[in-house]
Amino acid sequence: MDLANFYFEQFVLAFRRHAPTPNPSEHPSRPSFDDSVDWFQLLIEEGPRNHQAAKVLALKRDNFRCLLTGCIDSSAILEGHLEWDHQTPLGRTEVCHIIPKGIFSNISGDNEGGPRHRAAAGVAAVLAQFSSPNVPADLSGPGMNALGNLLTLRADLHQEFDRLDFWFEETNAPNTYTIGRIHPGIVSQMTQPITFTTADPSYDLPNADYLRLHAICARIAHLSGAGELIDRVYRDSELVSPLRIVDGELEMMYLKAQLQSIVVRTLVQEVQ
Repeated sequence: MDLANFYFEQFVLAFRRHAPTPNPSEHPSRPSFDDSVDWFQLLIEEGPRNHQAAKVLALKRDNFRCLLTGCIDSSAILEGHLEWDHQTPLGRTEVCHIIPKGIFSNISGDNEGGPRHRAAAGVAAVLAQFSSPNVPADLSGPGMNALGNLLTLRADLHQEFDRLDFWFEETNAPNTYTIGRIHPGIVSQMTQPITFTTADPSYDLPNADYLRLHAICARIAHLSGAGELIDRVYRDSELVSPLRIVDGELEMMYLKAQLQSIVVRTLVQEVQ
């Protein structure tokens, strides 16, 4: 279970929380993993906090539309970037990071070389295990806001993507995906499969490696009801009364044990 706990904390939670990286934990197969963490600690850099320029590029690449629904960004019409055809729905779109920008946040300045920096390097090492060493390297610094890590999504779909409520399943065709989801009512009104395209070939399309990592986490999070368990772990960790801390900790350990068994089964399937 030590290995499961490590992957649960350093891989799944890093995606699901869409927030700064969890506290560092130790990989049970040291020291080779520590060597990898040491290397990534030297490599990774915190990305720019302002990604407005990246959002503009993503909108241009995606023709000012949600990649899933085709909904046109209302600001693009109001600002004159597009002419409305009086048929396509308008709405508010947002730029969505496939790999959450929070995983490499707060690792510079006073935090450089500290526990949070070490934890981020641990996440980078895990990402490399399930993709390639190039993935965390490419996401370092400004790479976190590169077009390959960005999607233009309708605002409500952005939230659902971050919650791992749906994900992109690869097909044999390049840049073509079907949608995996936790409920058939989520992102249901669209034609599948979905092919990402752009009129300007200089714009990178969403990166298949990043989408694959997101899909792995989503399947883990929701396999056998794990998503509900994760929500409960979050909720209980914030609301547990100090008077019930012993019982609360015991229950938390039980919930995490259930989750960890799910993580192990799924990760074994992914690497086979």
